[in-house]
Amino acid sequence: MRVPALVSCLVIFAPLQVAAQALTVNVDQATRVTLPRPARDVIVGNPAIADASVLDATHIVLVGKGFGVTNVVVTDRSGHTMLSRQVVIASPDANRVSIYRGPDVSTYACAPRCERSSAAATAAASPPLTTPAQ
Repeated sequence: MRVPALVSCLVIFAPLQVAAQALTVNVDQATRVTLPRPARDVIVGNPAIADASVLDATHIVLVGKGFGVTNVVVTDRSGHTMLSRQVVIASPDANRVSIYRGPDVSTYACAPRCERSSAAATAAASPPLTTPAQ
């Protein structure tokens, strides 16, 4: 009968679908991630974009440091990968204003008053500058 074969295929491929989903974190914000079992290692692909802190054996916190895409890999005590996700660090759409003056970018958080955001977030929001070779 084909039903058990279909069920076994769903059981095998369901974890792959969950692992393929990207995790979105806003810059200058954090999100808590619950792990299925105790972790041994937590690796962030690009620490300039995101940072990970271990709360306890089964919880980590991801912090958005700069705009971009990176990944996080978590291994268990046996060294097997138990979490491998793409991490997208995005700009929150609400309550943020950026002012461009030539190559300079000033970013403000507005809730309810506008105040200048941190220099790291402002620098990450600006495009990289290139100078012509002399």
